[in-house]
Formats: sequence, C-alpha cells, structure tokens
Amino acid sequence: MWYVLWTYTGDEEKTRRMINDHVDRDLYARCIVPYRRKREFSGGSSTLVEKLLFPSYVFIETDHISEFAEQMRQYPGKNVILQTGDAFSPIETEEEYFLTKMLNKNDVIESSCGYMDGDRVKVISGPLKGYEDRIRKMIWRRSLAILEMTLYGRKVQTALGLDRIGRQDIRM
Repeated sequence: MWYVLWTYTGDEEKTRRMINDHVDRDLYARCIVPYRRKREFSGGSSTLVEKLLFPSYVFIETDHISEFAEQMRQYPGKNVILQTGDAFSPIETEEEYFLTKMLNKNDVIESSCGYMDGDRVKVISGPLKGYEDRIRKMIWRRSLAILEMTLYGRKVQTALGLDRIGRQDIRM
C-alpha cells in the first residue's frame, strides 16, 4: 500500500534521501517524490522542465507502516505520515493505480501531445492518453492541462504538460 508523508515544501528530496539512506530497506518497497514534466517558453525558445507534482508530499510504498513510522521518529525534521484519527491511512487503490500508470520509471509524468477537436481535447500520445475525461481546463499558451484526480478521497487538480499540435501534424 502507498502512504503519504507530509514534509515542508522544498524538503521533499532531502526527506526522500534521508529515508533511502537511513530507514531499513525491508520496511518499504519504494519511496518517491513525483514530478511532472512540462514545456516552458522564454525569449522565443522552449525548454522542458520538471516541477513537483504534489509539493510537500513524499509517497511511501510499504506493508509495514507502523515500523516505518517508528524509524522515522528517530530523524529530525517535520515529517508526518498522513492519518485518519489514530490510524495511518493509505491512499485508495484507484489513486495508487492512476499514479503508477502515469509515472515513468524515474517517477516523472511526461508531457503529452494533443489537439482540440471542436470543444474536446484529443490526446494522441503520452500519459494523458485515455484520460481526456479528467481534463478540466486547458492553458494552451503554457502547454498545460489542468487534470482532476482524487487523493485521499478528495478531488484535487494538478497541472500536467500537454503540447498542442495541429491536426495536420497527425500521421495516420
């Protein structure tokens, strides 16, 4: 199961490194800080940049959350495993599936490519393909799709890269 560890914004990578360096590897399968890749424009040129998908969140895959939490208490810093009442709460299975399907092996959601077909977005490549129904808004000038997803049962919106192509650029 996946759990979310909250830390200070800007400390996500430091927390991930601390977990990988100091927490017993038998207590967790994976520790990730998910990123999104998007295109940014400046001075007439564009570059791909990576931004945090969920600032302040580190995701832990573990079946030993109590033991993991006990080891985490030994290290300084503000790191809190999200919980409901007194129990640690994993993310929902559907949420876990969605994230694992979107993330590449480097824990990055790559930019997708698409176009407008009337009033609908059509994604022809990338992780957003098949998830067009979750796109709530497009900001084409910034190459962003505002995607709605659930996390801990709450609807959240996150911006993912979506490069616009003309329909004439599609090869059939």
